[in-house]
Amino acid sequence: MQLHTLTNLKRTELFLANARMYLKLKQYKEATRYFDKSSKLAKEEQFPYSKGFDKIIEDYVLAGRKTDAITLVDELLERQAFLGLT
Repeated sequence: MQLHTLTNLKRTELFLANARMYLKLKQYKEATRYFDKSSKLAKEEQFPYSKGFDKIIEDYVLAGRKTDAITLVDELLERQAFLGLT
C-alpha cells in the first residue's frame, strides 16, 4: 500500500479485495475495517454508485455497525447528487 506508483483508486480496490476476503471468512468487523479504509480514499475519487455498495451496507449491519451503514448510505446519496446522477 505504500508504493508510490499506486493511485488512490488502486489502493481502494486493494482494500475492497481485503474486505471481500474477510467477508468470505464471515469476519464482518474486520471486513468493515477495510471498507472504512477504502471509503476514506474513495471520497477523493470520482466514481458512480454501484450495486456492490448494497452488499457493503449489509455487511456493516452484520458487523453491528448499523449507524455506520446509515452514514454510508447518506454519503452515497450526497455523492450521487453531487455527481449529477439523481
